[in-house]
Amino acid sequence: MSERHRKLMEGIRERLDAKSAAVCCRHFCNMLTGFTAGTEIVSRSSEGPIHRYSYADAARRARKLADALQRRGVGPSDRVATLAWNNYRHFEIEHGVTGMGAVWHAINPRLIPAQISYIANHAEDKVLFSRVLFCPSWRSSRRNSPASASLS
Repeated sequence: MSERHRKLMEGIRERLDAKSAAVCCRHFCNMLTGFTAGTEIVSRSSEGPIHRYSYADAARRARKLADALQRRGVGPSDRVATLAWNNYRHFEIEHGVTGMGAVWHAINPRLIPAQISYIANHAEDKVLFSRVLFCPSWRSSRRNSPASASLS
């Protein structure tokens, strides 16, 4: 990360404290729920079954995730990654993380372990969410780069 980018991120972090991030997440989730009343989110999990639920349920789960991440020490401008297929869980992570003021990015599971490691290290991810299916790739990428061992 460049020095200019690091200074920019620190400035954002100073302006957003944990309380304002929590308020931001609640506001974002309330807005999401209000605009989509009665609309379903439908996705197919990697295991095969179709999953259906409302935006209100998704917003509730995104708020719970944001609270859990804050308890774990994730704050505004921290980076959080996902190594997973796009489904309802991915949707909740994306909205929970961005709603609390942190930065979310997806890592393509089709990449080779060295590329996964490079992306996670370059982003300085504080947390990485992954499906069990991708653990072999993640373990291999950790062996390639000891700096990524602090990710979860």
